[in-house]
Amino acid sequence: MLFKIANVITMISAFLPKYEGNEVEYTNNIVVGTIILILYILATFLMIFRTGWIIDTLHLNKDFTQEDIDINFNPEIVYRIALIVIGSISIWESFTKLCFDLITILQNVDFLDSKETIFNALHFLFGGIIIFKNESIAKFLFDKAKK
Repeated sequence: MLFKIANVITMISAFLPKYEGNEVEYTNNIVVGTIILILYILATFLMIFRTGWIIDTLHLNKDFTQEDIDINFNPEIVYRIALIVIGSISIWESFTKLCFDLITILQNVDFLDSKETIFNALHFLFGGIIIFKNESIAKFLFDKAKK
C-alpha cells in the first residue's frame, strides 16, 4: 500500500510539463497531464481504500462459499522462501548494473563511479550468499525468534 502511495508521489514529477516556447502545446500538456494524474490518484485511492466497493461492483464475491483454510507451515521453511526471494531480488537488481559497469570498464571508457561498481558487485555477492546459505540463515533466524 505504501509503495502505491509512493508511486503516486513520484509520478507527479513525470506529468509536470516542460515549457519549450509553444504556449498552446504547453497548455495541452498541462490539461492532459492533470487528467492522467487525477485518474491515477483516483484508481490508487479506489484500490487501496475502497476495495469492498470494487468487489461489490464487479461481483467478485458472487457464488462463493466461505471456507476456512487451515495452513500449517513450518516457520523455518517460510524464512527460507523469504530469503530466496530477497536474494533473487538482490541479484536481479544488481546484475544489469554490474554488467553495464563491467562492459564500460572493458571498453576503457572514462569510468567515473567505481564506488557504484563495488556496491553492485557486493550487492550481487550478498544476494548469492543469501540464496546459497538460506538454510543456515533461516535456522539462525528461527532460533533467534524462538528465544
